Amino acid sequence: NTSNGIYLAVFALCTLAAAVVHNLADGAAAVGASGAINGIVGMVLAMYPLNRVYVFWVFAIRGGTFNTRAWVLIVVWLAFDIWGVVSRGAGVAYWVHIGGLAGGVAIGMGFLKLGWIQLTEYDNASLLEIFSRKGD
Repeated sequence: NTSNGIYLAVFALCTLAAAVVHNLADGAAAVGASGAINGIVGMVLAMYPLNRVYVFWVFAIRGGTFNTRAWVLIVVWLAFDIWGVVSRGAGVAYWVHIGGLAGGVAIGMGFLKLGWIQLTEYDNASLLEIFSRKGD
């Protein structure tokens, strides 16, 4: 299936972006898929920043739900990763997350700019459209 191949290629590109940023910033070895997963999240930020995300959460014995715009949830997650870098949190390759996210945003924006991905009139504005409007 062509779409599976494209997804695998994008996943690999996000992994590469995550590894490059992590290696430049940290230099230590890292193992896992979190950079690639954050890359896919970065593509969501590029293509669908205004879409609503429905979240189920559990903390201790309490839980609940809420919804928010995708960009809000992604920026909060990024803030946790930045905090991890600043506080030197151990056991998590925060630079991998940041690099994957940045790579995914770049890939998503590039795909939109090249017309390889086209949103419909029913989709919310992409990050590319939002930034383009600022110049209007």
